[in-house]
Amino acid sequence: MKAHNNSGLSPLLFFPGKEPSLQKTLTLSLLIIATLPIIVTGFISLEIMSQKMERDILDKNHAIATSIAGEVSRSLKEPLAILQHAQEMIDNEGFIPNGQKNRYLASICRTYPFFSSIRILDTKGIVRHIAPYNEDYAGIDLSSQPFFKTVSKGKKPTWSSPYIAVQTGQPTISLSYPLEKGVIVAHLTLSYLKNISDRIRIGGTGYAAMVDRNGTVIAHPETVNIAEQQNLKHLPVVALGLEGKRGTLRYTVNSVEWMGSVDIVPVTGWLVCVFQPAKEALSPLMQIRNIIFAGTATAILLAVIAALVIARNAMIPLTMLLESTVKIARGDYNHSIETESYREINTLAKNFNIMTEAVKSREKALKKDMEERRRLEEQLRQAHKMEAIGTLAGGIAHDFNNILGAVLGYAEMARFEVEGQETATYQIEQIVKAGNRARDLVKHILTFSRKGPQKRAPLEISILIKEALQLLRATIPANIEIRKSISTENTTILADATQLHQVIMNLCTNAAQSMEANEKGGMLHVELKTIDTGMKTEHHEFLLESTNPKTDNHEILPENRDIKIYNHDFVPEKVLPPELHSKPGIYVKLSISDNGAGIQPEHLEKIFDPYFTTKAVGKGSGMGLSVVMGIVKNHEGIITVESIPGKGSKFNLFFPGIPTEINRQIETVKPIEGGNEHILVVDDQEDMAETIQLLLERIGYQVTSTTSSIDALAMFRAKPSIFDLVITDQTMPDLTGGQLAREMLKIRHDLPIILCTGYSLRIDEERALAMGIGAFVMKPVDIKELDATIRKLLSE
Repeated sequence: MKAHNNSGLSPLLFFPGKEPSLQKTLTLSLLIIATLPIIVTGFISLEIMSQKMERDILDKNHAIATSIAGEVSRSLKEPLAILQHAQEMIDNEGFIPNGQKNRYLASICRTYPFFSSIRILDTKGIVRHIAPYNEDYAGIDLSSQPFFKTVSKGKKPTWSSPYIAVQTGQPTISLSYPLEKGVIVAHLTLSYLKNISDRIRIGGTGYAAMVDRNGTVIAHPETVNIAEQQNLKHLPVVALGLEGKRGTLRYTVNSVEWMGSVDIVPVTGWLVCVFQPAKEALSPLMQIRNIIFAGTATAILLAVIAALVIARNAMIPLTMLLESTVKIARGDYNHSIETESYREINTLAKNFNIMTEAVKSREKALKKDMEERRRLEEQLRQAHKMEAIGTLAGGIAHDFNNILGAVLGYAEMARFEVEGQETATYQIEQIVKAGNRARDLVKHILTFSRKGPQKRAPLEISILIKEALQLLRATIPANIEIRKSISTENTTILADATQLHQVIMNLCTNAAQSMEANEKGGMLHVELKTIDTGMKTEHHEFLLESTNPKTDNHEILPENRDIKIYNHDFVPEKVLPPELHSKPGIYVKLSISDNGAGIQPEHLEKIFDPYFTTKAVGKGSGMGLSVVMGIVKNHEGIITVESIPGKGSKFNLFFPGIPTEINRQIETVKPIEGGNEHILVVDDQEDMAETIQLLLERIGYQVTSTTSSIDALAMFRAKPSIFDLVITDQTMPDLTGGQLAREMLKIRHDLPIILCTGYSLRIDEERALAMGIGAFVMKPVDIKELDATIRKLLSE
């Protein structure tokens, strides 16, 4: 089951496409946690402060503009009040006669220097009085001037647009005030307005200026702009004022950012504008910003140092934990993790130690399970191999038994013919013995492959060994000495004689072949004796070395398996297989040893596998030791192997002994009785039919034989009563033996029938008897066994 990271923040966000480092992730996380609030706080504070300072600067500049506008408005009210008073004086002729009006006007100009000149126009617009007096302007007709028309029509004071006076060359503005009989016009120089704006200093390069209702400069720190009557309506802040609005703006002109404020002079509608470069206006903000940046950088640096220290201190126990896990991952489950750190890491180490113990236990259990699985797999492979052997054996058993039947049959006939001739009789008896062993060998192969029954009986194994060695002597080189140590006391076991004979022949033949390469020959030692495991013996869990494997009588200590394999020197006899101690009693021990080439260590585990052989092609099939293993296991025995390369090998076989009273039982063999009954023999193999017919006729029976099951059924249907008994083969064309028996029993249900077969998967003794067949006999047929079966069936 996978463990998922549910923290909501994946390390892969920091290190995409890489295996993240905990230390780097922890350090980065601490940095983010520590610096992010500082950065965010600094940014927000800076933004708020910037907006506030910018707002304050703009408000301050706008306040300056408003202050100047107010001052200008107040200064313009004074000339208006003076002209109002003058109008009252002039309209009252009793106060100022006409001859004194020029002097009166001159006194006003002297008293109020902002008046450059004052004129009185009659109702026709003709200049009648002027101060300071200038005869060039006396009598001039100004009726066409806009101010005259406006005042004459509206009868209220009027301010003109600024202009450059011809006499003074200064920016000038005219204030016209209506009279009862004309208009009084005062010309005011605007230099005092410049004085007002000049008094206001805005930073280092900021300034205040005034423009009229058309955007023309009427007051400016730089006089040239006044003299040239520069128009500033293209500036956004001036354009804002010309729209009749007051306020502040940030704008850019010629790549320079400016902060402008504008206000309106109520009396005249002029605009007071305050201009300041944004860089200069915001310079305090930049200083504060730099301070904040420096403080933030310092805080981040301190946070980095703190994060590195914290991460390093946190990683020390984790690194120790990691090193410990690496050792445990390499299999050092005895390593324990000990930490004195944070509570969580201590808990993790504790739980990891618990997990290690659990893994240790589980690995032991897993190893045990794997060993058990390998053992079961090996057993399964072995079973498959045995099944292959059984399939092969079943395939050849029938034909081989038919061949053996002919050989044994004719040998029996020959023995009858040479009766009284000792030499010939002996030789024929040896042929019969060999044929019977071959027959039993086929039975054993079928039994070994689980395709036939195993029949065990009390066997004096010492006699069997002597017979086998006598036969072996004639087949092995003369320079190989056979040394026997055969005990005859209590050496009877419950066994199949043919199978044990095969075991002895296989092991002795292998021993002889291992010594063939030695020109001097060798020694084959066969030993048989009885062991009583009820007596006290030492049991060791190790092997004791011996330096003389030729003369010592040794055992080995096998593991708890049926087959024990060791590549060590032979050990003292008092060390026995533990299985013998678990089942106390008498065991018969057969040892077969040689001083040949021995077995290489890498081959020891494979020598009992079917088809495994180290011999050259044609020298062996690899089936010998596999068959030996199967026979020993089926006899509830144990086999151990000792081998020293270059010195020889020793095979020890242990078989359970049987009680003495069973040992002494002797099976009596009945002689051939024979008879004169009429017997029908059916076999598709002509030589088999002829052999059985001749043998039965030899012992007195009347025999009719045929190789066709169809002909046999026709003969029986024609005269069923003339046959006393039927002997039929199982595997035949047309009708099998079972089918033929079924048809005959339909005709005559009491007919004794003997069914013979070399091997058949279709029928066995149990199924044959269930069909009503009297007896089931395996080929090759022994005449004594066949006669006994015939007499038994005919007597029932």
